[in-house]
Amino acid sequence: MLVIQFAHSQVFEVGDYVNDLVGTVCENGIGDWKFSSSENKKVLFISSFATWWKPCQSEAQTIEKIYKQFKDKDVEVIGAGIDWNQPYGCGEWAKKFRLSFPILDDSKGRQIYNYFGDGIVPYNVVIDRSGKLIYSDSGFKKKEIVNAIRSALKTPKIQSVFLKKKIPRAHHKTRYQVLRKNKGYD
Repeated sequence: MLVIQFAHSQVFEVGDYVNDLVGTVCENGIGDWKFSSSENKKVLFISSFATWWKPCQSEAQTIEKIYKQFKDKDVEVIGAGIDWNQPYGCGEWAKKFRLSFPILDDSKGRQIYNYFGDGIVPYNVVIDRSGKLIYSDSGFKKKEIVNAIRSALKTPKIQSVFLKKKIPRAHHKTRYQVLRKNKGYD
């Protein structure tokens, strides 16, 4: 088994309440995407991926199936792409794998991945209706992800949660940056 490790800057861990997240939609939507812990009333499933990594390519259609299974049940599915144009651009990725859920441009992991990722892609998270991170793991474990979504749907919607703002350290050089430099991408 080959594992690619490239960015160790995880901020949120299972059990933490997640504050606001933002991203730019590059396919299957327009403009900015926002998750706000104080406004969220849906379960959120985010899959971070790199376009060049075969396991990420393999799981794309399975995520589409999860999206279709839960899209009418207060579940939001988001893809967060890292390293576009290696070999797919955002639109090419969605077209190649016939994806209809929103895809975010998470170049260099700055908007999503650095908050959750542990240095490995694919990386998947599930946040319940109260804003609590209930699933966070690398690799793709469909059964665990679906079970986490089902569990999250049982969580009551709450009005607001007081959250301590967490942000990744921007000055820390990540393993992701070192890997890209060593591979000649930067």
